[in-house]
Amino acid sequence: MSIPPLDPIAEPRHGALIDAFFDAIGRGDIAGQCAMLTPDFVLYEPAGLPYSGRYDGAEGWQAFLKALPAALGGIRIKRIGLIAEGPDSAILAMHLTARLRATGQPIDTDILEAYRFRDGLIAEIRPWLWNTVQFAPVPQG
Repeated sequence: MSIPPLDPIAEPRHGALIDAFFDAIGRGDIAGQCAMLTPDFVLYEPAGLPYSGRYDGAEGWQAFLKALPAALGGIRIKRIGLIAEGPDSAILAMHLTARLRATGQPIDTDILEAYRFRDGLIAEIRPWLWNTVQFAPVPQG
């Protein structure tokens, strides 16, 4: 099925913070990433993923940073851009390709991440993956 591309916002108000956050991720700057999170930050990963769950605070974020590559190899994330914003929120569109480490099964899916902001920091991230079925183990038979 072909899905039309999402058009990013031309001048997003939260773009600089999200860009800085992803730049810190790309550099492996965990302290820099954690400095951009509120003390009560929460990441909610959807059920059915090998790294699903609730990750609280900077410690939770660091646990997620270990859980994701433990479950997926060859992770490539393409940021499409912010597609919606409110005064304290934004929706980021991305595309993920990877491979399940447990089975070698390829992953190829779009992601929308809902961000909430408070006091110039990231307070919450809630990802929605277009095709979580790809994360299920392949039946052996």
